[in-house]
Amino acid sequence: MDYCPPNATLSGVLHGEVHRCFLDTVTDPFLLVVSLLAGCHQYKLYSTFSTPLDSTNFNSSYLFYLQLFLHGFLPVINILSFITGIFGFISPVHGVDILNIITGTLPWFFTGVLLHMERGRQLPVSPTNGHGPVLLIFWTLAFMLISDFVA
Repeated sequence: MDYCPPNATLSGVLHGEVHRCFLDTVTDPFLLVVSLLAGCHQYKLYSTFSTPLDSTNFNSSYLFYLQLFLHGFLPVINILSFITGIFGFISPVHGVDILNIITGTLPWFFTGVLLHMERGRQLPVSPTNGHGPVLLIFWTLAFMLISDFVA
């Protein structure tokens, strides 16, 4: 099994050629590292210092359920595009595809755990009505990377 598709190599970057193989090798693991390192730190903070919130104090928010849906649906899109590429277009599986399926789905589930934790627990600081910096940085990076692939 080859790591990159034909005519696309990682060494092409040294010659000024940036292929999709290189972008997938760099960007998706970067999101995984950000979500793991910063997410583990925030998870440790919340599990050590936070207190549970009383669920009767806040109303049910449709935007929160939309965020939960997107955190579950975006990895499913990644998995379905992989399956469509294999069975629908009968394209061979490359190593970068396997890396992409793993590193493209795991960060969304890790940050989904943080989303639940931010919703149900409160740190001993003044209450905020927004998200923590880990989720905001992750979403910003994810949308920057998505817009880079779309353009």
